[in-house]
Order: sequence, then structure tokens, then C-alpha cells
Amino acid sequence: MVDVAEHVYDDDPAEGHPDVRTRLTGVSYYVLGNGLIQAAIQHAPGGEGTPLAVLVMDPDRLRKKRDSLTMDPAQGLEPTMVRIIRAGGTLQPAPGTLVVSWVPDAAMPTVRASWGGGGLVVHETFRCPSAACARLERIVEVHNYDGAPAVCTMIVGDGASRIARALTLGSDARAHIGLAYDLDATAGRVTLVEMDPQPAEEARGSFWANRTVVTFNDPVLDHLFHASRGQLPAAVSARGCMDGSIWQYNREWVRDQAFIVQALTMLGYRERASTMLRRLLTSFVTPQGATLDSSEVRQRDDVELDQNGILLYVIREYVNWTGDAGLLSEMWDRIAALAEYPLRPEFRHPASGLLSGRREFWERHAAHGIEHGLEMIYQLFVAIGLDAAADLARRTGRLADAGRWAAAAADLRTCLLTHPVYAMHDARGFIKRRLLDGRARSGREPPAGALLFSCTGRGSGLFGAVDHDTALFEEKLGPAALGGFFCNGEIGPVGGTTFLHGYTSAFALFRRRPIRLQPGLAGLPDPLRPR
Repeated sequence: MVDVAEHVYDDDPAEGHPDVRTRLTGVSYYVLGNGLIQAAIQHAPGGEGTPLAVLVMDPDRLRKKRDSLTMDPAQGLEPTMVRIIRAGGTLQPAPGTLVVSWVPDAAMPTVRASWGGGGLVVHETFRCPSAACARLERIVEVHNYDGAPAVCTMIVGDGASRIARALTLGSDARAHIGLAYDLDATAGRVTLVEMDPQPAEEARGSFWANRTVVTFNDPVLDHLFHASRGQLPAAVSARGCMDGSIWQYNREWVRDQAFIVQALTMLGYRERASTMLRRLLTSFVTPQGATLDSSEVRQRDDVELDQNGILLYVIREYVNWTGDAGLLSEMWDRIAALAEYPLRPEFRHPASGLLSGRREFWERHAAHGIEHGLEMIYQLFVAIGLDAAADLARRTGRLADAGRWAAAAADLRTCLLTHPVYAMHDARGFIKRRLLDGRARSGREPPAGALLFSCTGRGSGLFGAVDHDTALFEEKLGPAALGGFFCNGEIGPVGGTTFLHGYTSAFALFRRRPIRLQPGLAGLPDPLRPR
């Protein structure tokens, strides 16, 4: 059974500087990186957190936002914000004057921030030009558009050190300051240094050159494509590691990463795709063919069989796009295990011929009240994956494997579409899940009732609004009778062990049990049936 502790986010957003929180009012993050260093430019225009800040991370170390290498425990990301000190006060980015955006048509992913006041305007650009070193570049341009000379000092830091540069600017003069964040992954620290603001361009940007270009003639789609083309390589480390959700999960999934492999392949980052795919096959597929989710190996009831099919499909697409037939000979044992694993007898539901389990596509499981059943998406992707595996087997002369997998895919499709009791569709459309007796389960029934035990430290003092827990309860579980009281310490299980918690809410759910009729009583009138 899945340990429910996996679902507990153990970082208190109310603890520490506001910058440690991912969700700030109106915030945007611009992710940059080259596989050796990962950075996010924070634009927080809503008055919470540092308006313009730099987060630097090691892409091979999956951590929370508060663990960013530029995060100061007391000051948050404030030291990373440029300040201009001059007679009369300090000029710094302010929500009302700060504009942040991607630079269109740049040779590499580049973020530009502009702000100013009092006769000065500051333009900052951020980029990772080279894939050969763990460096984020930040070029600061200070422009004095006032008629009088300006004498000032630019100050910026990285959370551990500070750079101060004295500037004297004549009327309409500009100064350029080059800054670089260098990551030492072994030591787990980042160093801010000065650099030439106009470095030689030889061999710079080659990692970003000659990539796929797509135009949809639609501003939204074009933006999504260009942002993805720049940020997907930034999200994946040079050895193929990627957080399932930056700062939030700190875990990895075969499903997510397989689709990223396909995207990187189609975008032209084929070396990175190759690294990621080989890492998946060697480290996230067991010799028996089971796939990891949440970086964990699952037992029979909790495996996510769609991952097998998705990965097999992506392997074929990768080979088709790259011609890397060496992957097949190098990794065939794992590829074959991926195809065979869903065909094990323990997954086959005899009455339908479909694949059964107690985990559903949204990753809920027994702890959420999910019963054994048949998940439509598991049948679909396994059938697609088996067809892909059969194709690869034919190409490599493994005709017996090809025939067996193609037949299994055809059987799954037939049962999925035409079984008189278990077909995964009806007059309403597709059926997400059926129970083992054939009943459709389009959703969870809300509990008959529930008790809520909520810490006195929660409520509007923690969330800024009343009724947070009751509203979330109804959103997730539906309307139900709900009662309870406030506590100073809540008792509840995590991972099968009961603990005393703080700043939490504990729920006790009541559900109706199905009536089990005694043999011979099924035809009795309702009032005579045992209750």
C-alpha cells in the first residue's frame, strides 16, 4: 500500500520569509538553465516577496524553494535584488514600475527586467549561454536619462556575499555591469562574481542553436511553444534528472519524464533526450519491468500500468526521430520486460480480459477509498505501448515477441471497446473506471458525514480567509454533513503510525457500507431485509 506520508507536504509556508512560498500574489517564474545550473527569475508584483529576485539551484538536487542556494534564512531573496544607492535615497525594483518578460527572437532563452525612477532606468538581462559550465549571467545596464550627472553605487548579493560598484554617469550615459552566478555542485554553493558585460561570443549559445522552430500564427500557442522550448531543457539536468513539480514534489515519475523525452527529441535536444531515456530504463524500470512513480517501486495493487505503455510508445518515437537503433540492442532486456510486465496473470481480470488494480490515474489509492477495479487509461496506454513494442521487435528480428505483443494489444482493444459488460464506454461517452463487477465508477461518492478537528492556529490567521478547511473538504470530497471543534494538537496517522500534530486539520470520515444480504433473502421485501 502507498505510504500516505508521500502526500504530506512537510514545509510550513507560514514559517520564514515570504520568499520561501511558491504561491505569491501575481507571481511569475522564468526558468533558465543548461542542465548544469538551474535558475528562476522571480517577478512578484503583488506586494508579497521580493519583486525581482534570483533563485539558483542544482538541477540534480531536488529541493524545496526555501532550499534555493540564494535564499537567505532571514532576508529571503532580498539580497539578490539590485539596488542603486545615491544621495537622497535608494532606488530598487518596485511592483508598479517593474516589467519582466522573455526577450523575443533572442538567440537563447533570455529574460529582461526593466525598472527605474528619478532620472535613472535599469535594464537587466538573465541567460545561460553555455552548456559547458554551471553559470547564470546577469547583465545590468544603468541609464542616466536626466540632464544632470548621477553619482551612485550599485549593490547586489547572492545571499552569502555582496558586490558594490561605484558609478558616475553623465547626462544620457550608460554603464554596464556583468555579473555571474557560478554553481559549485560538489560544495553545494553558488558564488556571485563580476564578469565582462560583453564577453566574446565564440562558441557561446551553440547549445541553443539549430533547434526546432514552429509557428502557429496564434500568440498564445506561439508563447507556449517558445517558453517550453527554452524551459524544458532548463528543467532537466545534464544527467536526465527532473523534479515532477519544481520545489513541490522533489520526486520523479516515469510518465512525466517519458513525455519530456519525446518533447526534447522533437525540439532537437536529442543528446539530452537520449541521456534521460537511458536513465529511465536503467534506474526507473526494474529488471522485472515495473516502473517507478514518485521515485518508488510499487506493489501489485499500486503500480501505474499506463507508465509501461507510455514509455514503450516514447521509445519507438525516439528511435523514429533519431535513428538511434543502438538503444534497442543496448536496452532490449528492459524494453522486453516493460512489455511483459502488464501481461502478468496477476493483473488480468478473468471476466473481462482487462488489467486490474487499486490505483487510479489521478494516483489515488486504497487510502482514498479506491476499490479494486479496471482503469480505462491503463488499458489504452498499455495497448498503445504493446503495439509500439511489437513494431520494435519486428525491426530487430524478434518475430515471436512481436506476434505475442501485437495479439495482446489487439485483445485489450477489443475488450476495451466491445465487451458486453466491461467495455469502457456507454451512451454517455468513455468510462474512466469500472469496478470488478462491471459497475461504472465515474467518481467518488461523498462521505455520509465527517468530523473535523482543526488547530486553533489555522483559519484566517494562517490562510487569510475564513472557512478554508471546510471549503477544501467540500471541493475534494463533495457536500456532506460536517461537524467538529478546534484543538490545540491533532491526532492522526501518517504512514500507518499515529502522531500528535500541530497546525493541522484531522478528518474522520463516515461512509455507508453496502448491505450484504444473507443467502435466500434477496427476494424479501425491503422492510424485512437485515440492516
